[in-house]
Amino acid sequence: MGELGHRLGAVPPRVPVGPRRSTMILAGLIGSILAGIGLAWLLENLNTNVRNMEDLARIMPLPVLAMIPTLDRQTLGQREPGEEGYLPPANDADASLVHTSSLAQTFQNDEYSTAAEAYRMLRTSVLLSSADHPPRTILVTSGQPGDGKTTTIFNTALAFTQLKSEVLIIDCDLRKPRLHKVAQVEKGKGLSNYLTTGGELVDLIRPTAVPHLSILPSGPVPPNPSELISSNKMKELLTLLQTTYDYILIDSPPLVTVTDPIILSTLVDGVILVAKSGKTRTDVLRRAYHDLATINARILGVVLNDFNMRRDGYQDYYYYYRYQYDYRESAES
Repeated sequence: MGELGHRLGAVPPRVPVGPRRSTMILAGLIGSILAGIGLAWLLENLNTNVRNMEDLARIMPLPVLAMIPTLDRQTLGQREPGEEGYLPPANDADASLVHTSSLAQTFQNDEYSTAAEAYRMLRTSVLLSSADHPPRTILVTSGQPGDGKTTTIFNTALAFTQLKSEVLIIDCDLRKPRLHKVAQVEKGKGLSNYLTTGGELVDLIRPTAVPHLSILPSGPVPPNPSELISSNKMKELLTLLQTTYDYILIDSPPLVTVTDPIILSTLVDGVILVAKSGKTRTDVLRRAYHDLATINARILGVVLNDFNMRRDGYQDYYYYYRYQYDYRESAES
């Protein structure tokens, strides 16, 4: 056997081969990095709606004028059932009307609520947006329908009336006017009548239940809204109204549907863009910003509407602002 083994050659002993740990660790690390990059890219492209300030900063270089919380019983400072001033819960159809009515009471009574503080912050941001003088004619628009621009403009006007300033809201949405419902005034004749046939403004402008706040309704829906908005009479109207009112806020259709806001942006001192948290699409908002920037419109900033502060970790945001507000008030007194 030894001689046979000698002729065939000795068989070398088997050496156990283990896994190459360093290679596997490196491959796992590279795979994890690539998977993380792919997941981040996927989430970025799947998340097509604006949610918070970080999303806005990524889309466009505009300041966030204010974050308006979801108008619910807590943020409005509403009473509990059985308490004086209690308002029943609103359904989807009239939620904005009840909320706006409640907020108007809050402003008039100067009571604290998170929603009221949010609109005061928006008012302050607008007043400080210019180094020389605050804008007096302000267009409020949005990229798409349903972002809450009409409710935002009315509640912002409420905040301006707290300065004892005379405020006028013009409903320039001559296609689907809604401001008269929010303000709870009769629609009747309005802007479209003045731009077509003229008339006395005193017969068209309607006072509201809120002191210092008036409304110029849209009037009947005309067949040619863009032509009326771009007429010289519209420019003359804004110049004339500034002799009577301290601040003029203009409601318009969304930018994604018509060119009316583009035309109006050339007639005012500043533009406010409204975005709705969790609903406004990033591509629509980016396009709205691009359209306004192309014509060199003065965009004051963006308002993030219907913001859920608890969900995104901003529950202390307005408590900090309230502290600053109280401190300033005590210092001035």
